[in-house]
Amino acid sequence: ASGVLGDHLRPQFDSAAKRAADIFDVPLAMVSMIDEDTQHVVAASGSLAAALRGPADSPTGHVAIPRSLSVCGHVVSSAQTLIVDDIARANG
Repeated sequence: ASGVLGDHLRPQFDSAAKRAADIFDVPLAMVSMIDEDTQHVVAASGSLAAALRGPADSPTGHVAIPRSLSVCGHVVSSAQTLIVDDIARANG
């Protein structure tokens, strides 16, 4: 309802993701919005970003992940910093 998922903000989110990937020299930086049920990845930048592109027929052009499966959803619900050195090795 806030309009934050609208296409008009995409350039700013893309810029923020690119800047984060560049500053931290990481293969992937994302900008996500969390709602009650979903993590919306609204921008991604870096060498791994192509893996996160939304479907071509997606009305918003972003990827939606169930909040129960998203790392960001866990951070928001716990209100604590979460450090994951290697997400591929993280235990669920």
